[in-house]
Amino acid sequence: MDLRQLKEKAKTTIEKITEMIYKEENILVPMLVEHLTQDEWKNIADESYDLGFCLIADPPVWNPEGENSSRPLRRLRRERAGFACLLGASRCMNLRPC
Repeated sequence: MDLRQLKEKAKTTIEKITEMIYKEENILVPMLVEHLTQDEWKNIADESYDLGFCLIADPPVWNPEGENSSRPLRRLRRERAGFACLLGASRCMNLRPC
């Protein structure tokens, strides 16, 4: 493989990664926020370490504050305005005060 081919493959890979992150942040995560509970998010976060991470060398551990909830996160956010902002995949999923 020559340098030109390598650059083209790198460019294509970066475009695909950028597109994947966009879809996660703008399509997948908003749908999940609508339907998953905080408890379900915590289970996903805990099990993610078994699968490993792509593009994240040392992901932070997510420990939700407050009580566990069986209500969808979107409803929880409406009920406690300002409680949390869901950050998308490129910034690591994390609940934090707004």
